[in-house]
Amino acid sequence: MAIIVRKVHKKNDGGIVWISIDEVPPIIKDTSVVDGAFFVRIADDKGDKVIRLTDQEALDIAYRIIEAYKRHVNEYPKLNQRAYEEYKKRNPEETDSYEDLE
Repeated sequence: MAIIVRKVHKKNDGGIVWISIDEVPPIIKDTSVVDGAFFVRIADDKGDKVIRLTDQEALDIAYRIIEAYKRHVNEYPKLNQRAYEEYKKRNPEETDSYEDLE
């Protein structure tokens, strides 16, 4: 089993919690194909749990994460613009000179 990624975080009590994504590629065994799989393992000091995903399930999750990330990235310019508008409302005398430059 190959580890694709492993992320470790420290808990407030000093312990650790981690997640790893592992893979087992498809193989040929006794002249038949054995499907590959992905494994999501979540663990802490007390133990761990493993979820087995098919290739399609893993791909679906990956696409959903990528799409959510794209939405996050698209939100940052809007937040920057809103922050600037709020700044202009609070400090109108400081922003007048900047608007003259536009």
